[in-house]
Amino acid sequence: MWKFKVLLADDQPDMRQIIKAIIEGAGGDVVAEAENGEEAIRMYTKHKPHLILLDINMPIIDGAGALRAIKEVNPKACAIMLTADNKTERVRQCVALGARAYVLKNNTPETIAKEIIAGWESYLNQVCGVK
Repeated sequence: MWKFKVLLADDQPDMRQIIKAIIEGAGGDVVAEAENGEEAIRMYTKHKPHLILLDINMPIIDGAGALRAIKEVNPKACAIMLTADNKTERVRQCVALGARAYVLKNNTPETIAKEIIAGWESYLNQVCGVK
């Protein structure tokens, strides 16, 4: 079975470990990890993942800034934002920048997996016509 390549960016190592396990359990392959937005941009360019998971609140460059820079490199990049809180303005900003969806990190692992897969499948359907 084909695995989708994922870049995971979150400044909390424990959260990266949890999300990585969820992604791998859902059929994904985490090809790169970043602990800030600056690293995420660099890792995106180097690894060219299919899907980017970006924490909204990260040091150096936040998730919105990283998303903006990645979309300049590839306007069709598929990004899903990770957040501990769903402050409406921050979420709207990321969606306006081109995020496919956002996932609350305090959900159950099953819900996080479902939301990530739903965002990925929606992207595939829109871009490739795949269901």
